[in-house]
Amino acid sequence: MSAVGVWSANLFVPMYGDASLAGRAISFGLRVFMILFRGGAFLVWFFVHGLGFLVYLVILPVSIVLAFYYLLQVYVS
Repeated sequence: MSAVGVWSANLFVPMYGDASLAGRAISFGLRVFMILFRGGAFLVWFFVHGLGFLVYLVILPVSIVLAFYYLLQVYVS
């Protein structure tokens, strides 16, 4: 089970056994915040690394084409 699954399953369970109204409210708010914050951080991480991977895939063919273009100009001139 993932961390989000654990936080979701225990969303209404009081943390540290504090069953008072304030303890329940704080634990609910903290778990909702953690789900949203860590979920957003994961999405940012995913898009940054996905963009980096796409750049990595584009750099190799572009560098090969530019190398051939440079060699062609050197030998033709």
